[in-house]
Amino acid sequence: LSQHERTAGRFPQVSGLRYVFDPKRPAGSRLTSVTVGGKPLDPAARYSVATFEFLMGGGDGYTMLQQGKVLVAPMYGPMDSDLILERLKSGPIAPAVDGRIQVAQ
Repeated sequence: LSQHERTAGRFPQVSGLRYVFDPKRPAGSRLTSVTVGGKPLDPAARYSVATFEFLMGGGDGYTMLQQGKVLVAPMYGPMDSDLILERLKSGPIAPAVDGRIQVAQ
């Protein structure tokens, strides 16, 4: 979100949570609401995150991910392409906007 106006990455795609951001606010202060599983984000809680090696290594400015505990190392997890191909075997994917990322009005 810190580079939202530049469309240069740093815009997290998420699952299992929803957030509202205000692009008019300064970088670092743009999130206005975050819920996980329908409940407000708990800053003291620990959450499991699935990501890919680029972000896990601190890419796109996500250096905080380097502090996490790796549960499944990239070389042992499934490849994204394999997961997508397996999913496609059950039928076409119908993309839809579900409101998990919202711009503050």
